[in-house]
Amino acid sequence: MQEQISQKPIISKKKVYIIKDCETMTKEAGNCLLKTLEEPPEYACIILTTANEAKILNTIKSRCMKVSFMPISENEIEQKITEILQEPIDRSLIEKSNGSIGKAIKLQKQKEIYSEVNKILDNIERKDL
Repeated sequence: MQEQISQKPIISKKKVYIIKDCETMTKEAGNCLLKTLEEPPEYACIILTTANEAKILNTIKSRCMKVSFMPISENEIEQKITEILQEPIDRSLIEKSNGSIGKAIKLQKQKEIYSEVNKILDNIERKDL
């Protein structure tokens, strides 16, 4: 990215970079990004997305402007998931998604695993340990 960001845009006046799930960056990658964030070119816009701000380096957070989004309603998530995956989604998975369509999709795709884990936990709760 550092190499690409140094090249001026050809077609437009701005270049936009989106780093999705930036909390998954290694410390080395974060420090490398930090150099770019300290002195970004005037034509560059860098957008970092995260579901867990606590996992981002403080030095990176201090150089960014925070924009928070409201969770998506459960009904909207249900409609979108049904549209995308062409199958209905369990309401309990929607509740666990915390208003995130991406999380809901991941949960839906792994619903068998979550179902088995819930069965195991239920069995443990029913037993008198």
